[in-house]
Amino acid sequence: MGVYLTIAELVPARLPERDAVQLTVDDDGETADEAVLATFIDASEAEVEGYLGAYYDLAAVRAARPALVTDLVATVAVYKLRTRRPGAVAEEHKAPYEAAIARLKAIAKGEISLGVERATTPDAGRRLRVGGSGRQFSRAKLGGAW
Repeated sequence: MGVYLTIAELVPARLPERDAVQLTVDDDGETADEAVLATFIDASEAEVEGYLGAYYDLAAVRAARPALVTDLVATVAVYKLRTRRPGAVAEEHKAPYEAAIARLKAIAKGEISLGVERATTPDAGRRLRVGGSGRQFSRAKLGGAW
C-alpha cells in the first residue's frame, strides 16, 4: 500500500535507523530490510483504515492523506515492528500505540474530524421498513364472525 506512509517517512524520522535494522534484519545485515518495513506499513495502514472506514469515505481519506492519519499509521507500524522481537516492546512503546488506537476509535465515532468527506449512508430505498398498514384480521374486517 504505502498510501499514508512511506519507508522514507518512517525511517529515520519516526524510527531510528539502528532500531529499524534491529527490528527487520534476521541475519547480520547492516541496513534495514525494506520488504519487512513495507509489510508492516501495509498491515498498519489496513488496521488504521479499518477504523477510518467506519465513518469516512476511504477514497477521500486516501486522496487527502491527512497528517494525522500518517502519524497514526507510523505509530501503529513502529509498535507492530517492535512486537517482532521478544522484549522489544517496553511500556514506553505501548502508551503511544494505545493512544493511537483511542484516537482511531474516536475518529470512527466522528468525535475527531479528518476534514474529509464522510462515508455515504444507505439510500432510503434500501432501508428496512418496520411497521405496516394495521391489523389484517379484526372483528370489523371479519364482520363480527367470531
